[in-house]
Amino acid sequence: MIRRLLLLFLFTGISYNISAKENWQQGIVVTVSGDTLNGEIDFQDWKRNPDEIRFRQSDFESISIFTPNQIISFEVSGERYISKHVTIDQTPLKANALREVNPESTEATVFLKVLVKADISLYEYKWDRINYYVEYEREVVELISNEYVVFRGGRYLLVETNKNVYLDQLSQMPESCNESEISKVNYSTGSLIEFVAGCNSNEVEFTRKRKRPILKHGPFITGSYVTFNDDVTRFEFIDPVAEDPYFLRWNLDGNFNNSFSFGIGYQVEIILPYDLERNSISIALEYHLYKFTSDISFSTDEGTVDSFVNRFVSDIEVDYRIRDIQFWYTRRATQGLSGMFLEVGVLHSARVYNNTTAGISVNSSDRKEFDFDTPHSFFGLFLGVGLEGSFLYSRLRGRLTGTRSGLNSVSIATGIKF
Repeated sequence: MIRRLLLLFLFTGISYNISAKENWQQGIVVTVSGDTLNGEIDFQDWKRNPDEIRFRQSDFESISIFTPNQIISFEVSGERYISKHVTIDQTPLKANALREVNPESTEATVFLKVLVKADISLYEYKWDRINYYVEYEREVVELISNEYVVFRGGRYLLVETNKNVYLDQLSQMPESCNESEISKVNYSTGSLIEFVAGCNSNEVEFTRKRKRPILKHGPFITGSYVTFNDDVTRFEFIDPVAEDPYFLRWNLDGNFNNSFSFGIGYQVEIILPYDLERNSISIALEYHLYKFTSDISFSTDEGTVDSFVNRFVSDIEVDYRIRDIQFWYTRRATQGLSGMFLEVGVLHSARVYNNTTAGISVNSSDRKEFDFDTPHSFFGLFLGVGLEGSFLYSRLRGRLTGTRSGLNSVSIATGIKF
């Protein structure tokens, strides 16, 4: 049954829609005619600079599509883009000397992401590679860094002549820039922002703020439908009294009844700052109580058949405490912390308490207690779906463990996150 439910979860995961959806955020658009339009922009946390944007002035207004040729700039979700006609270096930042790669570039009017806006500004253009631009005295200069490959003398040669051209370009900037720091500047967003911002003696109008992960944590409670195994499983019983050495060990065959268990736990979640904060990783510590009674038959080891006739197991009382350490990845269907999510992860379970016993009737009169021995720890996998709000969430999980006598389960959990 557990396996069938996990297959259902897997089908749900495959069908889960993680494609981009509309994400309307408050924004501002400045048109080429100088008009400022306040409304909403469909913000998709672009991994590449957008070729166009979708804009509406209200929920009931029609959607307008703007290209770099139609507007001067736009702002949304703490980001600013400006329209510029620039040269775009298409030569790779890093080349592999296995084939010929020629330097090439093109010109286009595109949306540049504003990293620093001041007397000396810094822009970024992301596509297959990253290109940076500096603007001062109304001139936009592309900072050059690339590698290419030529074929000479029957072999490919890596040419790194242009790798540090951007450093020479930075040295030609206004005297307000600290020339002694230029050699330390890397061709990267953080390093260039720091350098260009320091070049401005006047106040900086805008600086792109780096998004940081969001930390959430909180307790949860869970209820589980548990089974040991769908197949016949062999368990070992040890007589602590050892009155009869022939019956020191018993091998019992049978299926345990399915049961319900309850647990409590605490989760720590790190929400990653990219892709509209749809992705997160979590770790949790969970403590379970498993307790149920089951009838079962048994067989003995070789050498004890002569005494087997008058002995039988009447019942088994399972009493476990299990500690789980769980680690998983979550993918949300929409931006923010409200809506559906899908999660997949791994866990390690360890038995921290065991008071399980078996009642053995001897000649229908005596009764002995036997310890019930299963693996002390095991690993497992789980898949889940859920729904969350601003603070509360609920999830449905199915899990399979990596041992025949492991605790397979379907569980429902509810918790809060701060």
